[in-house]
Amino acid sequence: MRLTSIFFDLDETLIHSVLAEEGGGECPAGATVFGPYHSWMRPCAFDLLKAARSIGVPTFLCTTSERRYASGLSKLFDLGFAENEILGYEHLTSGQTGLAPGAVLIDDMEPGHEIAQFKRQVLGIGTERYCQLPAFRGRPPGDENAVIQSLNAFLRPFRNAR
Repeated sequence: MRLTSIFFDLDETLIHSVLAEEGGGECPAGATVFGPYHSWMRPCAFDLLKAARSIGVPTFLCTTSERRYASGLSKLFDLGFAENEILGYEHLTSGQTGLAPGAVLIDDMEPGHEIAQFKRQVLGIGTERYCQLPAFRGRPPGDENAVIQSLNAFLRPFRNAR
């Protein structure tokens, strides 16, 4: 299976954010303030990105949020995505489809979820190129080693095809 690029979803896959007013206004322990949000980075986010980037294909951030939101969080948490490596809401709703049929998408949603289907349609990929990771909701983190192992198992056939 030839792999041309990897797309990571942002919210609930790498980062969890809530509006500050929903959390009582005061920044909870472990969170970082980002505009009107309290945001947490998944504890193994860097390990997930490292595993994906080690394959040697371009890695992108894909979000149904605005690009400037994703860009700001990428910079804040030093995720390493350049501006041209972020696919935001503006791109997803442009009407284009089949943008990256050789890509994979790593997301927290069920592959059949309406938003996941929409992202897969824009990229032009099927469910065999979709990796669902457990949603990250801030604290407490789940078994992050199992999350990394899950991603590595998904990526293994793509590594072997290079």
